[in-house]
Amino acid sequence: VKTPVLAAGGIADGRGLAAALALGARGVVMGTRFVTSREARATETYQNQILKARDEDTTVTKCYTGKTLRAIRNSYTEEWERKVDQIKPFPLQAVISLEKKVLSFVTTGEVLDTARECMPCGQVCGMIKEVRRAGEIVEQIIREAEEVMRRWR
Repeated sequence: VKTPVLAAGGIADGRGLAAALALGARGVVMGTRFVTSREARATETYQNQILKARDEDTTVTKCYTGKTLRAIRNSYTEEWERKVDQIKPFPLQAVISLEKKVLSFVTTGEVLDTARECMPCGQVCGMIKEVRRAGEIVEQIIREAEEVMRRWR
């Protein structure tokens, strides 16, 4: 295509970057990987939940906002999985979530109840083992991608 394309979803390391570039992307978007950077405005509690999570610990849900998102599975998401027919469209579901105080990462920045609160997170969480400076993450990803691409030559 003539329009530059960015790849997103499931990318957290140099192998993912190299694969996206090989498929024609001009760059990548990495959400979860940078939520666990020191510069992120994510709380330590939220970051630690990502570090503990495995790829199968996430779920796709509309229960927090009425819009689809992937988040760390918890008792709140499991409760709504049993009554998906009751999920309201955005923004009505977001209002319900605000009233139930499960969107506090949006309002106060804090995650107070990990068993209920929304913690957006991609399946790449299983690849992330530590909180690092954003610059270090970028340098490592570039190093890894260059190593992978050298092997292709």
